[in-house]
Amino acid sequence: MVVMNKSSHRGGVVSIKVRRGARGATVAFLRTPGLYATGGITWAGQGFARPTDGDLVGRRVVRRLHKRRGRYRFFLPKASAALVTIRRAG
Repeated sequence: MVVMNKSSHRGGVVSIKVRRGARGATVAFLRTPGLYATGGITWAGQGFARPTDGDLVGRRVVRRLHKRRGRYRFFLPKASAALVTIRRAG
């Protein structure tokens, strides 16, 4: 699932309710300095070198989410997006 925060002023907490069969989740963030940024953009902690050959550089960061009371929660910064991957049982 993709979650986007189009606000240029503030972030917020995302809460995703899941069924009992969910067996874990991860989140990777697309972060930008601002809504109209053309540089300084990272995907899962990686960015592009200047000049770039198109390959991402840096350490990849994907966080595990822990379910509490049937929900996964995380903070989504301003002008960013998140890819949440939820595994189901079986």
